[in-house]
Amino acid sequence: MYHKENLNGKTIIPFTTHAGSGLANTVETLKQTYPKAMVLEGLAVRGTDSSKAAPKVNAWLARLGVQRAK
Repeated sequence: MYHKENLNGKTIIPFTTHAGSGLANTVETLKQTYPKAMVLEGLAVRGTDSSKAAPKVNAWLARLGVQRAK
């Protein structure tokens, strides 16, 4: 993993589109690399499902308490 920014003390919300790997070990890697960061629940959307993923993304953001940009 390339580390340009120091994310310790930050809130990290992992999100990705994928072709089958999901988030893989991203969450664990982030927690190990930035032990002082808050890593929230991530979301992985299969690329072929991305055009219809808005309800899933909105529900995920609502669970996290993150407001959608207008």
